[in-house]
Amino acid sequence: MLDLNHILLFIACVSPLLLLAQAWRGGGLNRAWRFAAFAVLLITGISWFVQPDTAGFVGGSAWLMLIVLPSIGLRKAAELSVGQHYASASRLVTALRFLHPANGLREQSDLLRALDFAQRGDSSSALSLLGPFGNKRTNIGRQAIAQSFRIRGDWIGLLDWFHELPPGIVQSDPSLQPLYLR
Repeated sequence: MLDLNHILLFIACVSPLLLLAQAWRGGGLNRAWRFAAFAVLLITGISWFVQPDTAGFVGGSAWLMLIVLPSIGLRKAAELSVGQHYASASRLVTALRFLHPANGLREQSDLLRALDFAQRGDSSSALSLLGPFGNKRTNIGRQAIAQSFRIRGDWIGLLDWFHELPPGIVQSDPSLQPLYLR
């Protein structure tokens, strides 16, 4: 008869393996998700060797903390951002930094804080937060540059900057498309 320990053990093994399979198949899964999947498998494996009777609970807890909660949290932060609830989205992303090793969560939180400042009319604080991330080679950097133009109301400068980007960047980045269309 299956008990909760066995069910959680199955989930803690299969789910990370599916994430890793997606990564190797070219699903675009970044390093942080691969790291989280390996961590869950490692924790589950060690707990199985040490105490098999509770390995499912330990592995299931690791799966919940390292994969499920960050996934749900990042999705919720995106929804909050789309709804222009930037302060809430920033707080959520900041909290997720402790659960998930994703690159760019600090920068994402700062970008959301800057958008919150701009929304409240504090353009100088927003622009000072965005300044350090003005690197065209990263998604966050491009978002920071584009949002800086928007906050300053420099639509001609933004359009000129869009034309300087390599072909296809604006079309492939959903965060830049609304600004380009505007």
